[in-house]
Amino acid sequence: AEAFPGGMHFTDNHLFEIDGDTCQHKCFLDFKVPSPDGSVASVLLGYEDVVVKVDGEWLFQRRDVVSVTGYQQSLPD
Repeated sequence: AEAFPGGMHFTDNHLFEIDGDTCQHKCFLDFKVPSPDGSVASVLLGYEDVVVKVDGEWLFQRRDVVSVTGYQQSLPD
């Protein structure tokens, strides 16, 4: 696989709790960042969002980025 020039951002394990026109959303974020030495750092965080429906369209009202466990790992090449 080719090396990527910048960070890569992955989200998974999405949880949606909808109550009328408001939605609470949570998911995990795995952010991979290449280092000058060729290693790749992986940082695990979480998104906690409030999404609201306005005129038939779902819009982000709030987004918090939260630490999941303080997990950070350098991956092998």
